[in-house]
Amino acid sequence: MNAKNVARQSNFELLRIVAMVMIVAHHLAVHGVQHVLEPNICYAAYTAGSFLNKTFTCFLLPGGEIGVGLFFMTTGYFLCTAKKTSVRKVVFETVFYSVLTSVLFMLALAMSRSAIFEWGGVFIP
Repeated sequence: MNAKNVARQSNFELLRIVAMVMIVAHHLAVHGVQHVLEPNICYAAYTAGSFLNKTFTCFLLPGGEIGVGLFFMTTGYFLCTAKKTSVRKVVFETVFYSVLTSVLFMLALAMSRSAIFEWGGVFIP
């Protein structure tokens, strides 16, 4: 496939966008509606809500699993249909982002004044 003959596959791109919205909606329902309080009383806000709120939240909950599956399948499709794949590029990106996140974590750890990070039950001051 030449660069001139590449046709955009807008149906798959739209499916990826819908999958992203489903994932965000799932996180909104789980972390925004149901778990707004302490873990031992996490469903108190959910049970105190109206029937419409509970129904809407229940429709958003499966979106996370379905959305993640759709997103990974469409991403895999685009990666498999790509003409050139480079192992060197994938390894470089993986190493780059792992080093970047490690450096950012260490900077945040060095700049923190209180024990905000927890690693396996051990607080890091």
